[in-house]
Amino acid sequence: MARYLNSPPHMDASRRIPIWVISTFAFIGGALAKAEAEEDRVYKVFFATEVEKVRTNKQKELAVDMSHNLMSAVEGSTQFSSLSQQFCDAAESLATRDIACRRHAIIAFHLLGRRFADRRRNAADKIVKLSPGFADSKAPADEQKRVSDAVVWAFTVLGDSSLAVGDRVGAATSFRRAQNIAISTKNSKLAAAVLALSTNIPQRADAYDQIKTLRTRLKTKLEGATAFDSLLRLHMTALDDPAGLIDLDAEFIPMDIQTRLKMASQPIGDLRFGSCYDLGLWYLTLAKSADDRGKSIAIDRAIVYFERATQIHPVGGSQFQRAAAPKTPRFVNSDAALEALLKAQLGNPPAVKFEEMEEMSKIREALKEVIALRETLKAPQSLFRLESIQSPSTRGVYENSIGMGFALVPRSERDLVERAFLLAVTEVTQQQWHDVMGNASSPWLKQSQVKEGAKYPAVYVSWEEATDFCKRLSAAHGRRYRLPYFQEWEFACRAGTSTRYSFGDTQVLLRQYAWYDVNTIGVGNMYAQEVATKIVNPWGIFDMHGNVHEWCAANIVDKGIQKGILRGGSWQRSASDCTSGAGWGEPVTFKSSTVGFRIVLEIQ
Repeated sequence: MARYLNSPPHMDASRRIPIWVISTFAFIGGALAKAEAEEDRVYKVFFATEVEKVRTNKQKELAVDMSHNLMSAVEGSTQFSSLSQQFCDAAESLATRDIACRRHAIIAFHLLGRRFADRRRNAADKIVKLSPGFADSKAPADEQKRVSDAVVWAFTVLGDSSLAVGDRVGAATSFRRAQNIAISTKNSKLAAAVLALSTNIPQRADAYDQIKTLRTRLKTKLEGATAFDSLLRLHMTALDDPAGLIDLDAEFIPMDIQTRLKMASQPIGDLRFGSCYDLGLWYLTLAKSADDRGKSIAIDRAIVYFERATQIHPVGGSQFQRAAAPKTPRFVNSDAALEALLKAQLGNPPAVKFEEMEEMSKIREALKEVIALRETLKAPQSLFRLESIQSPSTRGVYENSIGMGFALVPRSERDLVERAFLLAVTEVTQQQWHDVMGNASSPWLKQSQVKEGAKYPAVYVSWEEATDFCKRLSAAHGRRYRLPYFQEWEFACRAGTSTRYSFGDTQVLLRQYAWYDVNTIGVGNMYAQEVATKIVNPWGIFDMHGNVHEWCAANIVDKGIQKGILRGGSWQRSASDCTSGAGWGEPVTFKSSTVGFRIVLEIQ
């Protein structure tokens, strides 16, 4: 009978980690109060001191760097309202130092308001306050566009807020200011979309009046279901405001609708394939029963969601594009454009499974249907369709002196994870191994089935050598690094899910998240691939499925042999060996081209 040895030790406080690269945040809490308390603690321990140092330092460059880092942190904090708010407030405190700092704060508040309905109005107020003189010819073009989009969004939010309290004059003023900004930035389509809001003020005001009445009727048992259906129609099509329904008591909203409302309230870059596909179908259904204005809003949403689904699907995704594929329009607006998009994306892909092709075919047919519906309408494109699509940031929250990024993983008593910890977002690379162990140490040198390079994982590393790596790094940095315990590893891999993989139960999407036998051996690449080249899991961690088996801290004694636990599958294994729960033991001296490791940085 195997028995588990070792348990997570308690550590004394040690030197603070320097934090200069902040770009994503992977964290999930239990109850709201506990989650917010833990988010507050993280900000105070890891960010507050660094922000205060920059705030009191007169060097403008430091303020610009920090405000950009705070903006990036909000970009990666897709689920965490309290922490995102603190990042935004910190960025705002630096806004007077330079116009670049102001741009970063505006973008941060836009992300906050788009993601969290309860902070939307406050975020819009902050953006308007920061917006005077935001235009800067020296700013990067993409950053300047994000700022102008944010300011337009803020004034439209204020306009709708005015309508909600019956102030049509205030609404007209806000919409006009939004339109002027769109015109000044030479964005004619965005200006047309805002103009449509202005010309529809009477209808939107009537919609808000109806909403007040319906919210009252919602609480009566006899009229509740009918009232909710009407509320849903008004928010989703007449107002294009799914976030406006999130504050309703859960008892009034069916579970599947709750899930869709939350997804539809998120920036599209945060969504995964399944969410985009489901929302596309939902909005297509809503379009069929809406009036012309509502129909155009629902169809635009459906088109964007379906297009995003084609971009991140295994068949249509960028990893299957030909190197010299021609550029295609961001939005398709005709059958011919759709055919060009699919041709460019499908190009000459490697062999794909039948179910993947069938899934892509369904998306294609759905896109054709919504495009055909859109061409029958004369309404301008909606604001949602014209907003910038920003994919979530993919680096770690913290970065140490040798460039190792870390994501925060919370405590979970249910999953036997007693304390929150920082987990490396990638496996230890060959470069990082050399940085700690010295250039003379290369366990993988002259071994079979290995490709050498700075970004390839360090392989042919035994459990004993991985443990030694952690000890040396700890001694050099004055903090405790170690291997993850097996339950910590699985908790971080699952990232809040209970499915076979962090993205669901089906193997159809595995190629996007993992290197395993199908996309390595199957195409003649008999070695571990570069780290961080696949999609991250929901907590911002790469390669938890496949690429290399990863050593865990706990070891077992089996028939007198001390063995380390390996998790995650590898490039040589099948899909069934790369699930979140996959794992087995090997002697602590075992080495292979399929075995590497990632490390934990403990939080004091």
